[in-house]
Amino acid sequence: MSSDDIKLSKWRRAYLRNLQRNTCYHFWGYIALILLTSVIATQSYEVLYGENDISDPNAPAKIALDSVEFAQDMFDNTVSEEEATSEDTFVFAYSWDKQADILTAANLQAFCEIEKLVFDKTDFDLTLFSCNPEEANQTCVVTSPAVSITAFFYDGMAAPTETFSYDDCYLLNETELTAFKNAVFFPLIESESPQRGLVDSTSAPTLVRSLISISSPNEDKLEDIQGEIEEKLFDLLGMERSFATSAYRGDATYKGLDVIFVSDVLIEIEFNGLVPTDFSWILGSILYVGIWMRVYTRSTFLTSLCLFYILFSVTVGIFVYKIILRILFFDFIHLLVVFLILGIGADGAFVVIDAWNQSKEFYKDEFERLAYSYNRSAATVFNTSFTTMFAFAVTGLSALVPISTFGIYAAICIGVNYIFVLTAIPATVLIWHRRYCKDDDEEKIESVSKAQEAKTEKGPPSFESMISPNNKPFEKFYVPFILAHRVKLVVVGLVIGGMGMYGITNVSQLTKPEQFLPDDHMFTRYIDVLSDSFLGGQEDEFTEITVFWGIDTIERDVFSHYSGVVEDYEDELIFDKAFDPADPAAQAAMISLCETLQNATCSTSDCLGRTTLLLPESTSYQVTCSMKDFADYFEAKEGTPLSANTNKTLFYVQVQAFLEENPLYNDLIGFIGGELKFFSSTFRLTLPVLSIGPEKKVYEDRLEKIMNQYEASAPATAKLVNFASFDFVQRSVEVALVDTVSRGLLITFPVVFAVMIYATRNAYLALVSVTSILFIVMAVLGFVFSVLEWELGVAESIVAIMIVGLSVDYCVHLGHMVTHAKKNEGFSKKADQFHFSALTMGPTVLAGGATTLGAGVFLYGCQITFFNKMGVLLTMTVTSSLYFSLFFLMPAATLFDSSKEPEIKIDQEAKSSSF
Repeated sequence: MSSDDIKLSKWRRAYLRNLQRNTCYHFWGYIALILLTSVIATQSYEVLYGENDISDPNAPAKIALDSVEFAQDMFDNTVSEEEATSEDTFVFAYSWDKQADILTAANLQAFCEIEKLVFDKTDFDLTLFSCNPEEANQTCVVTSPAVSITAFFYDGMAAPTETFSYDDCYLLNETELTAFKNAVFFPLIESESPQRGLVDSTSAPTLVRSLISISSPNEDKLEDIQGEIEEKLFDLLGMERSFATSAYRGDATYKGLDVIFVSDVLIEIEFNGLVPTDFSWILGSILYVGIWMRVYTRSTFLTSLCLFYILFSVTVGIFVYKIILRILFFDFIHLLVVFLILGIGADGAFVVIDAWNQSKEFYKDEFERLAYSYNRSAATVFNTSFTTMFAFAVTGLSALVPISTFGIYAAICIGVNYIFVLTAIPATVLIWHRRYCKDDDEEKIESVSKAQEAKTEKGPPSFESMISPNNKPFEKFYVPFILAHRVKLVVVGLVIGGMGMYGITNVSQLTKPEQFLPDDHMFTRYIDVLSDSFLGGQEDEFTEITVFWGIDTIERDVFSHYSGVVEDYEDELIFDKAFDPADPAAQAAMISLCETLQNATCSTSDCLGRTTLLLPESTSYQVTCSMKDFADYFEAKEGTPLSANTNKTLFYVQVQAFLEENPLYNDLIGFIGGELKFFSSTFRLTLPVLSIGPEKKVYEDRLEKIMNQYEASAPATAKLVNFASFDFVQRSVEVALVDTVSRGLLITFPVVFAVMIYATRNAYLALVSVTSILFIVMAVLGFVFSVLEWELGVAESIVAIMIVGLSVDYCVHLGHMVTHAKKNEGFSKKADQFHFSALTMGPTVLAGGATTLGAGVFLYGCQITFFNKMGVLLTMTVTSSLYFSLFFLMPAATLFDSSKEPEIKIDQEAKSSSF
């Protein structure tokens, strides 16, 4: 058999001839190009960033929220970024396991000693009730009896001439404390007081908390101070960190109390610390893949170079992603690509190496072997790479930029790896063959010649001549088992697939905030406590909405959102040209809408046990209806009602004076270029901030109805009105996640079927293969949604589509070789085609699966739940793919053969050999 028998296009033959003759030039050229592009990409790595804005920029809720924020940034009186004050709230929650009142004198003293660490800084202003950091240019720590259980009791029980500070955490008198609780505290929390949000019971609380506000004109300083406070709290509460475990996952106790502390800055510090720690698990994955490749290939040279290509496909991918496509957004989820490419890249390398090794059974000429192995591996890896790339590219269609860019970047890296399969790896295999395998190949020339003669005289090659150390277990155990139990295995596969399809009916949207830290993490436990245990939250724990006038819409520049920097977004804010707040009719309409919202009622079933749409006003919370408040101010200043004023100049002058005297309204009323273009009011809904999507939708629909009714009768000068809330943006994200999954699956499966038709040239085999892939997807998702009770979040949405791409690999490999056996090797019987596919591709599939499985297992060690979930899903997908491709697809491929099945003969050497 000569190279003329191998079908090669003119260009491919020319390329392979050049590759054979100038192997070293090709090899070093590829290495140089890889290193050059990688250096260029990594040298500009500092501009790869992302602000983790997981939202749909075209969702109405996001457009409304951005309208408010963009307008505020344009205000003439906007504080510059350098002058802006950074604020945060430090929360302490205390509990104990005794079924008794936690508010004892000893415990209150312990609360004070813990919280004192927040105030124990010489550059802190120890003011408890008021602080203006912009004037003092200092960091301020503020608390009050309304938000701190410690301040309430120490300040309330202090002598009239004394003011409580954390300088002296003295022990309160127990008898006086009991009297104060019975006379003041317990009656107070029976009412709708702010203190209800500090306890979990009206009689004998076992859980209490304190809130301490920290503000600073310097964001970095605020982070540094909280980092120092964190370390002191670790020491005081006996919290210890290790390489694999965060300090927040252990016990935090002090004098018999369980302590939880959290703030937004601490969450950011913790998350930023966990990302590099979790990413370090990649070293374990690389080590595992390297060891496994060395065992399988029996070559340190091949293992080292193939690992080099696999890892550098990530950096070359960055070059394409950033330098060529100009996508700068790069978030922590993009790091997952490294784990994926380890498995996918190793699979491609195994295909090339196995094809080369198996070519020596039929060819002795180097070019013939190169042409045979190149043809086979190029076609096989193309089919799998294309489907996997396509699945990730479909993820790139997501409206959520982090998910979209992840899909794009993953598709690029897989494409780069495929290019290496066509170029660098064949050159490497040739060098390896010439340096390390020449003697071994010369010893086998005689057996190769016999195999060629056997094929020429008798048709297909004998299976005995194809047996190697890697496929002996398949010949000895797998092939006889499949042929003996094919029908039973197909039935079992149908049952498992059916169970998976039933399990996926339990998929649900998020019923609680998406969790990015483990269940035993302090911050996660606080969210659970906050949601379920306290009698009533502070007002800032209820959803805030901004009702605004003056904005028409935003014209999006979609591509600028891929920069990852909000300041670089090139969106254009379109103002309402008809808006005129100086018009008395407009003023009346705006005040009327405020009153409508304040008077809006709803059923307890719709409004989570409350009867009003808005949170009732209290001593610590009042509705901010800007136009009504300005009308009161105007009448006090001018002595006449605002509704009677027709002097627009006077109106604008008084608005300016109102803002100067009431700086709290500076974010609600805005002059832009000297013109009053924005007017807004803020309200608190009776909707807790941690509510689930369906609960948010009830409020959102109710608000939209009220706004539509308002616009139907409002004057043109204040007709366009909208409302914005971060919580409604979160709900739009949940909707976008569902759309991402449903659209992705609807697009990906037809393409997969087309690829299978192309790869197998057999409608039956393609149908069975797509059925196998469908069962893989259903089995994995059905298990996680029904058994593990996961909900459709970011990780699940990415993997739901990614599973299709990953599950295609093994089915395409095996199905393609079944077709190859018939078309190129002359096997006419389905059992023989299966037998050939099992021997030639079975070890490759198993090796690739073991590689991806092992790489995914290391994700189990990560503490960020996104990585952990991806590890679970990745390993389950590989396990399910191996099962359905080897024990459902392959048995099904042998069915419906009209010809008599051949007797399976296994050579005595294979029988006697150990596994």
